[in-house]
Amino acid sequence: LKMTLEKRDLASFDEANSQWKVDAGNYLFKVGSDVENIKGTATLKVSEYTEKTSNACAPNVQLNYLKQNK
Repeated sequence: LKMTLEKRDLASFDEANSQWKVDAGNYLFKVGSDVENIKGTATLKVSEYTEKTSNACAPNVQLNYLKQNK
């Protein structure tokens, strides 16, 4: 199996800063037919990545975001 990934493929969106972000670290990929039948693993070391975007689609009203209770 061969996979090609760009850093942006691992990114999540940081709404507060209007940017895509990948935290630095080691990312573990597992391949298998299900979680109990892993056939192979690979580790990818990634440096921090950010990609600034515009705020062109910002809402015109304040949104009330759901928050997880800890």
